[in-house]
Amino acid sequence: MFKFEKKKVIVVYKEKDEIALNYLRKLIETDDDKDGEIIGTEDDSVSVIAWTEKVYRDNKTQGNISNKIIFLDDVEGANSIKPIMDTKYSSNGVCYGFAGNQAVISIDEGILKSDDEFMKFQKEFEELMNKINEKAQKIDKSKELDNHKNAKTGKILAVVLAIAYPFIGIPFAVGAAIADSTDRKNLREKMFLFAITKFYIEEMDSFMKS
Repeated sequence: MFKFEKKKVIVVYKEKDEIALNYLRKLIETDDDKDGEIIGTEDDSVSVIAWTEKVYRDNKTQGNISNKIIFLDDVEGANSIKPIMDTKYSSNGVCYGFAGNQAVISIDEGILKSDDEFMKFQKEFEELMNKINEKAQKIDKSKELDNHKNAKTGKILAVVLAIAYPFIGIPFAVGAAIADSTDRKNLREKMFLFAITKFYIEEMDSFMKS
C-alpha cells in the first residue's frame, strides 16, 4: 500500500525561544481541520524538524538544505530573507512573510513602549483569540478558567492555552498574566503566541504549497 510521505519544515530557533518552537510544532501536529476546511496545514501532512542556529549553519555549509524553513525572529539566516520576502503582516511589533521556501516570523518588544501601543496589540491579540475559539471548538478547556477573575478574557484564550499548557509547560499563572490586558509580563512569549497563531491560520498552508 502506498504510504503518504509528510512534507518537512525546518524551524530555526534560539534556545530562549524554545517555547515558541514547541507551540508552532504543536499547532502543526494538532488535528484541527473541520468539515473539509484546512486550518493551518492539512492534518497529518507536515512534520517539524527543529534546528538550532549551529545546526542550521553546519547544514547550510554542507549544502544539505532542501526543505521549507521557518526562521523564528533574529536567528542566523533571517536577515537575508527579510529584505526580499513577501511581507504578509507587519503591525504592533509583529512581522512575518516568506520568499520561496523560506519564511520569517519576527517580533520586536521595544515597539510596544507606550500604553496606547501595548493596548493596540492587546486588542488585536484578543480578536485573534476569538477567531481561534470559533475555528477550534473541539479543543475546549474553558471550564478550567470559569472561576478566574478574568474569566471572559480567559475563555477567549482557552483554546490556545489548551494547546500550550500541556505541551510546552506554560503554567496557568502565565495564562492569567496573558489574560490581564495591563500586564506586560511574558510579553515576548505573548507576542510569539500571537505571531505564530496568526501565521499558522492565515499563511501556513500557502507557504507549504508555494
